[in-house]
Amino acid sequence: MDKIPTSDTVIVLGDFNAKLGKEESFSSVTGKHTLHEQTNTNGELLCDFATVNNLKVMSTQFQHKEIHKDRDRPWPDTWKEEEEEEEEEEEIHKGTWQSPDNNTINQIDHVLTNGNKHELIEDVRSLRGPNIDSDHFLVKNAAKLKGYCKTLYENLIKLDEKEDVNEEWNSIQQAIKESANVTIMKQEVQPRNEWWDEECKEAIKQKNEARQKKLLMNTRMNQESYKIKRNEANKLCKKKKRTWLNMKLNSIELNYKKNETRKFFKDVKSFQKYKAGSLLCRDNE
Repeated sequence: MDKIPTSDTVIVLGDFNAKLGKEESFSSVTGKHTLHEQTNTNGELLCDFATVNNLKVMSTQFQHKEIHKDRDRPWPDTWKEEEEEEEEEEEIHKGTWQSPDNNTINQIDHVLTNGNKHELIEDVRSLRGPNIDSDHFLVKNAAKLKGYCKTLYENLIKLDEKEDVNEEWNSIQQAIKESANVTIMKQEVQPRNEWWDEECKEAIKQKNEARQKKLLMNTRMNQESYKIKRNEANKLCKKKKRTWLNMKLNSIELNYKKNETRKFFKDVKSFQKYKAGSLLCRDNE
């Protein structure tokens, strides 16, 4: 961290297994909008890391509803008191991890950034909707892009004033699109696997619907229903993938035996798994 230029924007994020409380001693790096009252050992280590490197824990800076307030008590199937219902309704978007028994929610995934650039982070929240087949919830980090704003400003001041409002709007739209293409660029859409079909799509749809029911009303029946649908979907997808892999391997073997070199290497190349490049900070070596 000490080798990174101070002018650079640094964002550190991940699963730190760190509970951050509301102690005054850590207020220089944490905010008051945290799910927990007391900081655990990993939380203290994270605060020490933030203090040494002049970082702020942005996941505790924004007021959101919390997924679960009663951290030390089981999550009840139903709320009996109206006040408890209101408290539960007020608390979403902070918890990031749910225990296997669905009774405990913790905020242990965090986002940190430079203390002098913390205004670049506009929001950090947990998203319960996306089903990522994990005991963690997806954490969304919204950040300002200065490069985009600068490019957009430069493109806008170059525009000639139009008499027609529609022409003016078209020019502005074009400037926005060009600025985004230069600074943000488009994310390539990954093609679906060949084994993916309508049967898989329907199974995943049923799994997601069962999960939404569990999130809305966390009863044992809904928990069990989601577990069954998830297992069925995973089993079906694994079976489809295994069948496709066997077919692909048989095709490669057949091309090899028939000495069809071009088809053989083409299939082998398409069969290789994609490996994403790692973004690493280089050391002195």
